[in-house]
Amino acid sequence: MRYFGLLLLSGLALACGGSEAAPSPSNGGGASGTGNAPNAGATSSHAGANSGSGGAPTGGGQPASAGAATLTCGEAAAPYTLQVTQLDPGVAPRATPQGFNAGLAATAPLAVDTATGQAFVGLTRAGSGADASAWIIAADGSATTPLIEIPSATLGGLAVTKDGFGALVFDPNEEVDARTWAAVQRFDTSGKQTFATDLFRSANLTDANTKGAPSTSRLVYSAASDQLVAYFGHTEMIQGVRHQGGYVATLDVGGKQTVVSGWWGSHNLDQRALVAGSQVGLLGLGDAFPKGVFFSFAGQRPATHVLYTLAGNGQGTTNGQLGGMVELDDALVMPFITNDSISQTLTPGDWPDIDQEIAGQISDAAASGNKLGLLFVSKTEALPKADLAPIWVDTTLPSGAHLDHLKAARYGAGGMILLAWAQVAGSGRNATREYFTMVVDRAGAVCQPKTPLLAGNAFNAGDDVVRRPDGSIVWANVTNGRISVVTLTPG
Repeated sequence: MRYFGLLLLSGLALACGGSEAAPSPSNGGGASGTGNAPNAGATSSHAGANSGSGGAPTGGGQPASAGAATLTCGEAAAPYTLQVTQLDPGVAPRATPQGFNAGLAATAPLAVDTATGQAFVGLTRAGSGADASAWIIAADGSATTPLIEIPSATLGGLAVTKDGFGALVFDPNEEVDARTWAAVQRFDTSGKQTFATDLFRSANLTDANTKGAPSTSRLVYSAASDQLVAYFGHTEMIQGVRHQGGYVATLDVGGKQTVVSGWWGSHNLDQRALVAGSQVGLLGLGDAFPKGVFFSFAGQRPATHVLYTLAGNGQGTTNGQLGGMVELDDALVMPFITNDSISQTLTPGDWPDIDQEIAGQISDAAASGNKLGLLFVSKTEALPKADLAPIWVDTTLPSGAHLDHLKAARYGAGGMILLAWAQVAGSGRNATREYFTMVVDRAGAVCQPKTPLLAGNAFNAGDDVVRRPDGSIVWANVTNGRISVVTLTPG
C-alpha cells in the first residue's frame, strides 16, 4: 500500500406502472414482492414497511436543535410502496476501479428537478480509458441514447439546474491515482453546452503543487445563486509526497470558478453536499486533519468543524461511514455509522511514525460498523457546535453482523427520517448482504420498524437517495451491470 503524507493547509417523472395495494399495518412487518427482475423498461412494485410503535431511543442526548417537542410518528403509520423501473441494458455503467479514495464498484448518481420532480441518472458509460464517456439520461426506462454525452470523461456528479444540467467530470483514466484533471460543464435543456470550465488540469503529477486523482465526489446546484458547487477528494504534490484532501469550488452561470477551498480536510475520505435554501452544507470524513465527521456551510474559507470525533489511522481509514444529509425545518441531520469496540481517541500516531498494529485495529473496527447515530446542526447558527452527542438508533443488529451503505432522506411532511442500510454477515465469499429500511423521528424513536428490501431494490455505496417535491424518495442502483430506478412513496 502506498502511504500519503499528511499536511494541514489553509486554505423525470418516473414512468412506473401501478403499484400493489399496500398491506394494512395489522398484517405484519415484512416487505412483499418477488425477487424476479422485470424486463427492459418494465416496472415492478411492492409494499414496504408496516407501522411501528414510537419506542424510546437507545441512548444519546437530545440535540440542541431538536426543538421543544418530538414530532409524532402518526404520519408514518401507513406502509410505503416501491416502484422499480429498469433502464435500457445498453446504458450499463463502467465499474469504478479501487484506489486510495475511490473504492466504489459502479455508481449511477441521480438528480431531481426540484420544480417538476423529473429524475435523471448519470453514469460513466462502459469503455476503456479515453473511450469512456459521461452520460446523462432520463430515468423513465426508455432511454436508448443519452440526453447528454460528454466524450472521454468519467462522471463525478450530476445536478439539475433551473434551465438544464450540470456535470462534474474527471479524467477518464481507469487508474484513479493517475487522473490529471477535473472540470464542470453546464448544459441547457436541449443539451447545448453553455460552459466547460477546468477546475484544474495538470501536465503531470510529479511537479510540485500539481493536483490530480479526483475521486469520491458530489455536485449540487444552488438556485438562490444560480451556481453549481463541486466538492470532491483529490491529491496534490507537496514536499515530494502526494497528499490527499478535499476540493470545493463554485461556478457561476458564466462558468467562472471560485475556489472555496483547494484543501478542505486532510485526508478528506468521503463527501456529502446539500442545498438548504440559500445555504450549501458540506460534510466530510477525515482520518488525519481532522479526524471524524466534519462540517461547514460553504462560504469564504470554510473551517473543518468536527461534529463527532472518530478514530482515524492516517492511512485512509476512519472508524465511521457517512450516511448523507437530511434537511428538516430547522436543522440538518447527518446520519453516520461507527464501531464502539474501540475508543474514538485511539491513535496510531502521526505519519510517518505510524504504529501499524493500532492502525490495523482502527481498520478492523471501521470494517465492522455496529452503531448508527444521528448528528444535528442548526440551520440558523453561523458555526455548528462541536463534539455533538449523537442520537443513537437501535438497528436490532444480529450478533456477528455489521452495518454498511447507510442512506437517509426526510420522510413525509413532518420531522421524520428514512434510514436505509445494508446488513452484512460473514466475510469474503461467505458474506451475505441484506438491505433494510426504518423510519425514525428526530429523537430516534421508531416510527416504522426495520423492514427488508429486496436486493434488486437496494442502493449503491457511493450514491445518495433523493427526495422529490411530492415527498417520494428515489434512487438508482446497479445490479448485474443493469441500472434500475427505485421510487419509494410514503403511505
